[in-house]
Amino acid sequence: MKMFKSKKAEQIVAKTIEQVKDKDKKLSPAERKKIAKGIVDDLGRNPEERKEILIDVIGQLYEEGIELPEEIKIKLSTDVLKEVSESDKMPEGSTVKATEVIADKLPDNAAIELAQKVALGIEGKNKILEMAVSDEEKKIEEKLNLLYENVENIARDTDVVNRIQGIIGNKEEKTKKAEQIINKIVAKKIMQNYLKYNSTMITTFSGIELPEDMLKNDIPYLAKCEYRKLPTQEREKYKKEYKEEVFKEKLLEEIAGRVAERYANDGFKRIEIPQSETMKKLTKEEEQYFVQKISDAVERQNGIIDTLTEMDIRAQIRGNVKAKEKMEDYVAKINELPKEEKDKFIENGIEIISNPNTLEISDYSNEVGLYKSLSELGVDKAKKVIDTLMNSLERRKNTKSKEETPKIVDAKIEPKDEEER
Repeated sequence: MKMFKSKKAEQIVAKTIEQVKDKDKKLSPAERKKIAKGIVDDLGRNPEERKEILIDVIGQLYEEGIELPEEIKIKLSTDVLKEVSESDKMPEGSTVKATEVIADKLPDNAAIELAQKVALGIEGKNKILEMAVSDEEKKIEEKLNLLYENVENIARDTDVVNRIQGIIGNKEEKTKKAEQIINKIVAKKIMQNYLKYNSTMITTFSGIELPEDMLKNDIPYLAKCEYRKLPTQEREKYKKEYKEEVFKEKLLEEIAGRVAERYANDGFKRIEIPQSETMKKLTKEEEQYFVQKISDAVERQNGIIDTLTEMDIRAQIRGNVKAKEKMEDYVAKINELPKEEKDKFIENGIEIISNPNTLEISDYSNEVGLYKSLSELGVDKAKKVIDTLMNSLERRKNTKSKEETPKIVDAKIEPKDEEER
């Protein structure tokens, strides 16, 4: 055991041992709090002297020869540090300085709990995490959590971005939890921007999360979740409601501009739409809005979105990867058609995609292989099969009871005769 630097510290430690002896691990939180408060009260009157005695006491609790169970040492010392952080009689920096003495002795979970509960600002809490948490990934996650809890107190978006970059450093791979917390930070700050300034300020966050990644991670929805967490009084203070659809439109507009810029930089060779599950789930209205914004942005780049490019865009939005990969070959084949056939094909295509009902039927027919099956019959047989199906459906629609529903007898789809092939 090291020598005490002051008689006062030695007395405090001796008193503490006497209070907790024979308690083993059964010291209750209330008992620990009472002992911790007594330690802080006994530190003396002079502020600087109190700080030095505190450091001496905290350090000695962990020295060999001190007869305290390890769990009680950890819990009691962290309780003392919490009491110190709340005391107006301790000099500034006392909690952090005392934590430094035992930083290598605290388990990560105890250090994290201490950082969460001490009455310090974000900087002081971060210092505790930096000193006392050995697991780098946990340290990053907890620092991000602290930023999330305090982001409303940081006025400038650029400061938020810089703090996130400072926390994650040069790590290319982040844990899933760290990514989730970053998404929550961005969503919370953007929601606050919208309520305070009627602007999302999306581009400010591009250094940590690109607009297409914001859509992929569904930041508009996360921002709505953050809005719902606001107390009623705070919502009423802004006299404004957060609207997910407004943020989503701003996001789609920003992505459209980036898509158009890349398209122009590539010499208008091939347009590329960022792929994600969220992109696939755009409503018809959102898809139309996005396509229009891309068209407008391309025009500003002195380009144009023709019909086939629009078809390509929609295929990519819906996640039709095969269409995305094969579109160039597909376009080349269409261009090889005689002009009359090509014009008719494009006209029919526009007619199908312009009507939600026909588009849905066409998608389903393609999915179940109906087109391919009919094409194997030849034109005449295919027409007969379609007529039979349509007549049957018409009769079924007019049937009053389930039992009267007519059955299709002679509508088998058979391949063409060999001579017809």
